[in-house]
Amino acid sequence: MVLKEGNIVYPVRNEDYSGFMSYHLPVDQTPFSRYRDVTTITNNKMTLTKAEEQVMQILWEKEEGLVKDIRESFADPKPARNTVSTVLRVLEKKGFISHRAYGNVHVYYPLVSKSNYSKGQLFGLLENYFNNSFPAMATFFAKEKDLSLKELDELLEATRNELTKKKGKK
Repeated sequence: MVLKEGNIVYPVRNEDYSGFMSYHLPVDQTPFSRYRDVTTITNNKMTLTKAEEQVMQILWEKEEGLVKDIRESFADPKPARNTVSTVLRVLEKKGFISHRAYGNVHVYYPLVSKSNYSKGQLFGLLENYFNNSFPAMATFFAKEKDLSLKELDELLEATRNELTKKKGKK
């Protein structure tokens, strides 16, 4: 059995004791080449629960880890090992992470980069709450944060500089 995503085919391992299907990428890929595209997240409208997002934050920081490593990264009181393991299986089922198995030890790693997830969430916020209007969103945050005219001018200038850099690279 295989999982097809675009032109890429991933082998599927479904003999996991938990009953969840485990999606594997070739082991020789670097951590940064295996991230999924943001369109996968936004098209599927996938969002993470607070617990899932906490685990993803740890995996994004560490790039990979065992259940034990991920659990140790939490502040006290640390969640139970079974809780972390369950959240990892859910994240794997949702397609956010995968693992490499070494015997009965699993090393988990993200399939979705932090920047792609952030983009998906930001674009979802823009679409769902501001009718895809960036000026409406910027105005809302400017009012909520009580930004001064000087701060707004600095923001506008920084935006112009970024756009100029981006156009210069094309």
